[in-house]
Amino acid sequence: MRELVLSNTFISKIPSSIGNLKNLQFLEVGHLKEQNLNLFKIPKSIQKLKEIVYINLIGNPNLEWHDTFLYLSKLPKLINVALMYNNYKMLPKEITMLSSLEMIWLGKNPDLDLKDAFLKLSELDKLRQMGLGGNGHTQLPNEIVLLKNIQNLWLSGNNWQSLDGLQYLPKLSQLSLHNCNLSVLPKELFQCKKLEYLSLLGNSNMDFDKVLKEIPISVKVLNLSDNNIENLDTDALIITNLQKLILNNNNISESNLEKIQQANKDLKIQLK
Repeated sequence: MRELVLSNTFISKIPSSIGNLKNLQFLEVGHLKEQNLNLFKIPKSIQKLKEIVYINLIGNPNLEWHDTFLYLSKLPKLINVALMYNNYKMLPKEITMLSSLEMIWLGKNPDLDLKDAFLKLSELDKLRQMGLGGNGHTQLPNEIVLLKNIQNLWLSGNNWQSLDGLQYLPKLSQLSLHNCNLSVLPKELFQCKKLEYLSLLGNSNMDFDKVLKEIPISVKVLNLSDNNIENLDTDALIITNLQKLILNNNNISESNLEKIQQANKDLKIQLK
């Protein structure tokens, strides 16, 4: 067995025999729609799952997190953990022991202290992808600059007033700002020289012709889905370096779409 899904079971106990599943790579005990208040412990035998790469513990707020992370730190191939919807205020210090971790998902934790979280996560040298969606944040603490190896940030579902600090992340190449109620392109993005993928899905108050004129020249893929767009300025498109433009669930006219394609014949357009 390589994958075990116990999500939405509201399980109250994971048997210690799970440690016998030596080839397990994916373990899901997530509860996204409604929290599971019944699970308090992860068995210590989980340390035996040396092949595991992904663990989903979404929506289990009553877990004993200090022991949980201590056990997870013994898994040499664990690169991805999903921890959304767990009512965190402070991440337990044991999270700094997950030395192999590359991806972490911390969305839907509105009381999470980001300053403390970034200080702890900065100790994980391999961390390159992080999600903070739907936490109600308005600005990033200065400690964001400590996450020097972050390449992919999911900051969707927040009401950002400032994204100051992103310009100091030297490896940031992918940024998702879905449904952030943005009206203008955050000025900090103008200085993100390595940014290649930018998603502005669900920000219909923006002037997207102006966005096209302002996006960093490094951006190659731009996602403007779900924005009620009917027309885009082809002159603005020409000055970009875009290789792919995603326009799903918009109201682009056939005539405007044809003009866009004529203006840049090498531009791939995704429209569903």
